[in-house]
Amino acid sequence: MVPDHPPPPVDHVGRRRAAPGRAAVSGRGRGAADTGRGRAAADRRPCHEPSRGPGDGRADLAIGRTAGRPWRYLASAIHEHGIPILSVDPESTAEEIQCQILLLAHWHKYIGRGEPEIADALAAASPQAVERVARATRAPDTRAAAAILFEGLLQPGFDPARGAAAARRYLNRKATIAILNHRKTTDGGVRPWEALGVSERRYYKLLNQFAPKTGTRYEVDADVLEKIRAHLISRDEKTETHAAAMELLQERGFSYAAARKWLQRHPYSEALTARPRSKRPSTPPDSQPPPTAQPRG
Repeated sequence: MVPDHPPPPVDHVGRRRAAPGRAAVSGRGRGAADTGRGRAAADRRPCHEPSRGPGDGRADLAIGRTAGRPWRYLASAIHEHGIPILSVDPESTAEEIQCQILLLAHWHKYIGRGEPEIADALAAASPQAVERVARATRAPDTRAAAAILFEGLLQPGFDPARGAAAARRYLNRKATIAILNHRKTTDGGVRPWEALGVSERRYYKLLNQFAPKTGTRYEVDADVLEKIRAHLISRDEKTETHAAAMELLQERGFSYAAARKWLQRHPYSEALTARPRSKRPSTPPDSQPPPTAQPRG
């Protein structure tokens, strides 16, 4: 459990770092930390930094890490070689702390996924989320609903650098995702992306391009679906035309790179009469004139 006052700064793999305001001396370039570049590099390293708590003015502990690197890329390495980090705040309950300890033990390979205590701890720590899952999935009991929620918590886990409040939001979000996935598997109708022949991810990208948005929801009607269908048909036709033109140009002597560049500069209709450029004859070495001697100045 993280205390109210920050311990000596360490990173995710347990290396001790210099305190804020002091230069971290390495074996190469002892004065590098005094420069602006050294300070910027030190700021990008994972560290523990105190931050103000929400509302009550208390200082909670926020665990910083390198910005711009998503947690899903770091989770496997940290869970394999790092130190388990427990994030708490004044609103943390004993049940939430117990649940987070068990989840950390699972993510860091101390216990397996078949431990029944994990489902019981989830039900005690997040009763509202588990109740939503049980009501939506018609689970036989609370432990079964918690097991459905736990399936979404296997990987990659939540980022401890975001704090205890983010961990609560993470559990609630995973409960919503579990409900949506259950509805997808139990709904017998044809989904819109299946009717269009695209993936669900691609479908929502197309909605962002063609459908008007009201608040957080897209307004989808028959006209929007027809626009998306026409766009997909036009894209498929262009792809087929490009592939046919590439094949025709390569049959006429173009290399793949030359045919690709030619199509970038010419319309497809000109591919019927296109011919590759004739290669320039190479001059043999014996036919080159001898170098003339430069007069001395």
